[in-house]
Amino acid sequence: MRCSIFPSTPNDEITSYNLGEEAQQRIADLEQELQFARENLQATIEELETSNEELQATNEELLASNEELQSTNEELQSTNEELYTVNAEHQNKIIELTELNNDVDNLLTSSRIGTLLLDEDLEIRKFSPEITNIFHIMEKDIGRPVSHITHRLTGVNPVEMINAVQQTNRMIEQEVESTAGQHYLVRILPYAIGPSTYSGMVMTFIDITETKTIQDHLASSRQTALDISQFMPAGLFIYRQNRKGELLLEKCNPEAERLTGINLENSGGKRFEEIWPSADRHSLLDRLHTVMTTGEACYLEDFKYQDEHLSGAYRMHIFRLPEKRLAISFEDITERRRMSEAMEESESKYRSLFETMIQGVVYQDSDGRIFSANPAAEKILGLTFDQMRGVTSLDPRWRSVREDGSALNGEEHPAMVSLRTGQPVFGFIMGVFSPAFAGTKWILVNASPQFRKKEEKPFQVYTTFEDITDRYCLFTDCVKTPL
Repeated sequence: MRCSIFPSTPNDEITSYNLGEEAQQRIADLEQELQFARENLQATIEELETSNEELQATNEELLASNEELQSTNEELQSTNEELYTVNAEHQNKIIELTELNNDVDNLLTSSRIGTLLLDEDLEIRKFSPEITNIFHIMEKDIGRPVSHITHRLTGVNPVEMINAVQQTNRMIEQEVESTAGQHYLVRILPYAIGPSTYSGMVMTFIDITETKTIQDHLASSRQTALDISQFMPAGLFIYRQNRKGELLLEKCNPEAERLTGINLENSGGKRFEEIWPSADRHSLLDRLHTVMTTGEACYLEDFKYQDEHLSGAYRMHIFRLPEKRLAISFEDITERRRMSEAMEESESKYRSLFETMIQGVVYQDSDGRIFSANPAAEKILGLTFDQMRGVTSLDPRWRSVREDGSALNGEEHPAMVSLRTGQPVFGFIMGVFSPAFAGTKWILVNASPQFRKKEEKPFQVYTTFEDITDRYCLFTDCVKTPL
């Protein structure tokens, strides 16, 4: 086989080659391989075109997915913003709940009230510190049934009380006492979660020990006041003022009934003017209204009253009471006043006799000191009362002498003997120096001790004496000149 190779340019010469069968076979194989390569290339091109179309579709899908993702991202961004808002709201709610919880805790602590909160299963939810004085309870007991917790109450079972409230949904209020002697006002009521809807129980224990003590003291004071008013030796009327300003009889004690004949059965609720028809005439009603207006008590030492049924003199004490009430305490001093007048008259007679009698009278206390003397004593002794006041029989200025002229010791004076022995001394003659007379006065002395009830020692002595100088010197050689 001859093969020619043409030149690549026109000027080049053509070269011919003589190929053998082997070469021809090789060429045929190459051509076949070339054909196979072309077919593969064509298939590859077609596959690439198909892949390109698929990639194009995939790209379009990715673009669509990207748009969807972009939309989803926007939605997520919006959702995220909403979540931020919700989270902020929840954070605010958490803060509010925390504050509310703190407020509740502080309220439970500061109220000084024992509080126990139970859920619908009667298990402990919350409690205040004061409740530990009543129940043996600790923080770790939250969630335990209240029936498992022991208590310090006497005479009551709080679990039974809780069950009763749970069954009826009605509050129970009762005073209870602890083993330590503390008194509490317990209230048990349903835990309301809505109108007529309950879930659990609330128990409160208010310490009323001090209040109970005050109530007991008040009851005792009232009973004491009642006993005093019932048995006091003075009459007592209590009036209540109505809206019109009228005083209506509310109470009176037995002594008031005895003294006036007025009792509640017949006169209770009557106006003051009806009971005491002559009150206006004595200006008593005006005084009562003045006391009610000003609150200043009024004391009447000697109030004379007279009407058709009653007449007498009274000592009255008028004072205002709480709740627009007025008290009138009074004593009937009619007899006492009569006795006082009789005593004044008697004292006047005694004073007149004491001042005008010709005998001298001297009073000395238990120590012998002079504390009273009448004018006759001043004249006989030649001393004024001011000069004698406080002087005793032991004073040497008396220059006392016996009948025989010997000195008389102060202890032997009749007054001192009477004080010492408790016996009277009568008819004792002695001489005393009189500055006014400038000599010795002879006097006849009687001394009488005076005693208080149930006392054996005299508390004073009174001495009477008369001047017997002239008579005495007629029969004796007496000394009338200074010693």
